[in-house]
Amino acid sequence: MTRWLAETIAQHPTHALLAALATALLSFLIIPAAILCAAIIATITLTYNTRTAAMLLLMTGVVIAVSAPFMPSRPGLEIPVALLLLAPTALCAKVLDLSRSLALTITLATLLAWLGALAIQLISGDATAWWQVWLEQALAGVPDASMDGFRAEGILPIFNGLVATLFGLAVSAAVLLGRWLQTLAAKPGRFAGEFQQLRLTRMLPVVMSLILAVSYLFTESLFGQFLLIFLLPFYFQGLAVLHATVGEHPRKAVLLMPPYLLLIFIPQFVYTGMALAGLSDLFFNFRKIMPPPPAS
Repeated sequence: MTRWLAETIAQHPTHALLAALATALLSFLIIPAAILCAAIIATITLTYNTRTAAMLLLMTGVVIAVSAPFMPSRPGLEIPVALLLLAPTALCAKVLDLSRSLALTITLATLLAWLGALAIQLISGDATAWWQVWLEQALAGVPDASMDGFRAEGILPIFNGLVATLFGLAVSAAVLLGRWLQTLAAKPGRFAGEFQQLRLTRMLPVVMSLILAVSYLFTESLFGQFLLIFLLPFYFQGLAVLHATVGEHPRKAVLLMPPYLLLIFIPQFVYTGMALAGLSDLFFNFRKIMPPPPAS
């Protein structure tokens, strides 16, 4: 199915547009489909020339915007999620197309997420209060839902960073999925090697540490928000280490399943742990010192 989708997108711009529109409309009913729509836009950006890709992006955005008033709405999501992801994903995919660097692409997605969180803080003056109002409006239409859980677990002070992190994660995932689809149509198996070699620059944690130090001078909540966002690129490097360690092991799927399942049930621990592994890899280079796993 995925191979057919990849080949369909690569065959003709019209096929690519239809695939993007179908997943965009589906995202009104199933929100995660917005990531698939963005991934198709990433594949289009990586496959076609800039003019064609820009035209397909614009047409997809227009259809989503025009369709929105006639589709089921969700409290707090007046702007369709797919529409929010399209332009950032296309920008990151274009950077990947020009640089051929997954590390640079994910760093850019993290930068966009951080700028979004920073903009909300600067415009609102108090991101925590701003998101509290948003949550109250969003939960108003949900039966038996309340703010008590958010307050009890201390999520509100870092909610701005949490939303930005989810945004950066969605954009990064869409670009990675788009690159996988592109290679699946032309050179199956190539993406695995590219992802396993993902390695960030050592200057990145230095720059992030400076930003965190400055943010701490203002408020601890701002520090917590930015720290959550800045773990994102190291999370992907940690995943790259994991995939490289498993390699072509005969039971590769079984070995990779637990981390992804645990990400669903205890995301905070898996996200932090994988990010710390990725950060450590910057200095210890685990993929170099570990022996290759047995091949099937």
